[in-house]
Amino acid sequence: MNFGEYERKFHFLHEEFAETVKQILEMAIEASDVPRPQSVQCRAKAPKSLKDRLEQSGKLDSETIENDRRDLSGARLIFYTNTDVDRFLNSRLIFENFEIERDATRIHRPTKENAERRYRAIHYTVRLKDDRANLPEYSKFRGMRCEIQIQTILNHAWSETSHDIAYKNKPREGFGNKAMESIKNRFDRIMDKYLLPAGYEFQRVQHDYERLQQGKELFDRNILGALETVEDNNERHALLTSLKEQVLPNYDDVPAIYGDLIDPLISAVKNARNAPTKPIETPFGELKGKKGSDVARLGVEILDMLRYVDVEWRFHALCQIFRDEADEQVRKQILEAVQHLAKYDFAVWDRAGPVVQSVLVDAATRMKADDQETIRPLIVAVWGSALNSEISGATWRRDSVTLSSGSLPVSSAITAIRDKAISGLFDLFKRSTSDEQRREVKAALREATRQSSRAQYSSALLKLTITDGIRIADFLADEADKLSYELRESMEHEYLFDYHRAREIAEDQEDRFGSHEVAKNLMESIIRLRDRINVDQNYVRYKTLVGFETVFAEHWDDEDREFQKVEEFRCNEAERFVDEITPDNEIEWFAFVERCAATKSNDLATFPIFGKFLASLARRKPETVKKLLSRANNDTLLFLPALLNGLFQGDKLIWRDCILSSLKDGT
Repeated sequence: MNFGEYERKFHFLHEEFAETVKQILEMAIEASDVPRPQSVQCRAKAPKSLKDRLEQSGKLDSETIENDRRDLSGARLIFYTNTDVDRFLNSRLIFENFEIERDATRIHRPTKENAERRYRAIHYTVRLKDDRANLPEYSKFRGMRCEIQIQTILNHAWSETSHDIAYKNKPREGFGNKAMESIKNRFDRIMDKYLLPAGYEFQRVQHDYERLQQGKELFDRNILGALETVEDNNERHALLTSLKEQVLPNYDDVPAIYGDLIDPLISAVKNARNAPTKPIETPFGELKGKKGSDVARLGVEILDMLRYVDVEWRFHALCQIFRDEADEQVRKQILEAVQHLAKYDFAVWDRAGPVVQSVLVDAATRMKADDQETIRPLIVAVWGSALNSEISGATWRRDSVTLSSGSLPVSSAITAIRDKAISGLFDLFKRSTSDEQRREVKAALREATRQSSRAQYSSALLKLTITDGIRIADFLADEADKLSYELRESMEHEYLFDYHRAREIAEDQEDRFGSHEVAKNLMESIIRLRDRINVDQNYVRYKTLVGFETVFAEHWDDEDREFQKVEEFRCNEAERFVDEITPDNEIEWFAFVERCAATKSNDLATFPIFGKFLASLARRKPETVKKLLSRANNDTLLFLPALLNGLFQGDKLIWRDCILSSLKDGT
């Protein structure tokens, strides 16, 4: 077909074909659940427009213009939003009703190849399928092509206007070309600055509305009742997801239903633990099913969303989930949620002061000791957060976030909260059965002695932290005899720092903080703690031989005592200890060596002096070391190289006997 034939005869056939494609599209959309378009248009290429395009491409004399131009017939679907376009494309109605020429499918958007032209649309070139083309009423359209364009109404308005003004306008030599270039640039700015953002906002509004409608439908279906009866974790997870994303964000009075929400939520998490994990069936295969821990994580996220609706109720709900939860990641998530709830937050403080901390501290204090033990990390988190001296918060804006911090204002309410928290932690410390538990409590108590590191603090806050520090130091002094060597060493190292900071305040000639006396009292309490720790001579030997946090008498006068002098002192003491070992007390020393060797270390970095002590003992008193090796446990045998090295230098016969004995025993 050439241009003359198209103009005289086939133009009308293409008009009829375009109308037929339009009707097929309209009927298919009507029979489906895809969004209805704003309009469906069709046309055949106007002869004048076709002639211009053929002349531009040098094909006006072509005898096969139906192959050169695939848009002789055209239909256009104009949808309201981007989401409507996506849903239409996902429906595959075009593929179901037409043969698609895939090599002619085009997604038009700005690229370097098209000079960043702003036109945006999706084009399909289609033909009738054989089963339709075989029908008498459609047979005349067999083999004909139609271009189907898919756009949003905003892009359609831009393309129609810009096409008529900018692209149909022919350059005029010497007149208006710069102005026309400016007009084209303005069209581009309209697309970039207004229409693309507007299209995205329409899409967001549509999504939000649909989520609102879905949330109302779920609310009307009694989603909380469904949570109580569902048995499958996949469905349970889906219901909780809907509750989190669609129902709660749109519920007008969440506090009114909070009491009804808690029990079904906790039940859902508990029931999920015993439910088997089932794969999720899809048309394209199986997906990994939801586990009980997935349901638990989602439940905790929902509780975190509602953290200030009812503080005590939410805390108890988290405690219930934590108590029986085996998954460590879920337990960590719950701990973080409690820490988030318990911290001093600017936004909450401005409205209610320390009411959250007061409620949580009281709730934890009222629990029975046995109940506290089952959720010990959460209790420690509540009391430790209550002792923090800093308020923090974040202010979110569209393009930035501002982090703020400040010192805690001292009041009678704050003093009462801290008093209860410290007393509670003292009781926990006494009930602790391991160093790990004691360290956890001790770290929480340390919060009471710290001032804000990021903001100025008041004299009242400084005095309060010092006063609480005295109370804590006195308590630890009374408990010192029951503590492990490792914990004593760590504690002495921490309190050395506190002692020198207190001395700075006590010796401040101007007494700027009005805390001279309490600072002196703290120094006295720390010295009492130090002396109680060091009354045990075996501990003094231990800290001399083992560890890198060792504090000696000289450090209390000079915190920054030179490391080399300290190491020299420790080595000299190690030699003195060797002198003290005799046949009469060697059993006592063997037990002490085993205690030192039992100290846990990942890289033996805490043992250089201890290794030198053992090597010196083996060199100077090989018979004693031979007895030691005859009873050595696995911890002591970790230091076999140091002992053998000393024996080699002291008595090669004993060295040889010990090696042969070790080889025989497989040690």
